[in-house]
Amino acid sequence: MKKSFLALSLIGIAIALLSGCSSTPKPKTPKGSSSGYSTYRLYKELPSGTTHFVNREAEVHNILQGEINTVFTSNGLQESGDDAELIVAYLVLVQNNAVSTGISDYYINSGSEIVQYAHKKIAIDQNFSSSFEAGTLVIDVIDAQKRKLIYRNHSSKQIREDLPLAERNKRVKDAVDESLAQFFR
Repeated sequence: MKKSFLALSLIGIAIALLSGCSSTPKPKTPKGSSSGYSTYRLYKELPSGTTHFVNREAEVHNILQGEINTVFTSNGLQESGDDAELIVAYLVLVQNNAVSTGISDYYINSGSEIVQYAHKKIAIDQNFSSSFEAGTLVIDVIDAQKRKLIYRNHSSKQIREDLPLAERNKRVKDAVDESLAQFFR
């Protein structure tokens, strides 16, 4: 009886140790291009009238969606409805040394695997100061007909509340441009 209990305990401990050592898989990051496509749509648009001076999150989403639209249209793609060839979704991560949070309202799925991977890379593997806070934008482009992810890229920036609002908004736009630059090469 003691031997079987000891054996089961050792097996349980071994499983716990091995599962604790497992690595966090890197999310897929295909680098397709816009070549051959002419229309796109956002996965989910910010409801009109939600921008308010006290609602910074809605303001940021409004800037993100506006810049995504600007980048796509300035590269020759037209915004379309349900018949669009491409679906564009994005995930916003807010990270510090302790927590990584994903704002996935405008993302195809929860993005939990991306949040987990990003948390390991920023909060665990890096040795930033306790006051460090980062914002990461992940943009996915999906071929609507094939239902296949054809492009994913991201941009990370340190969150700087001390900057003027215009400079913070420019940093949001720069993150969109940086995330989509390879798609339009």
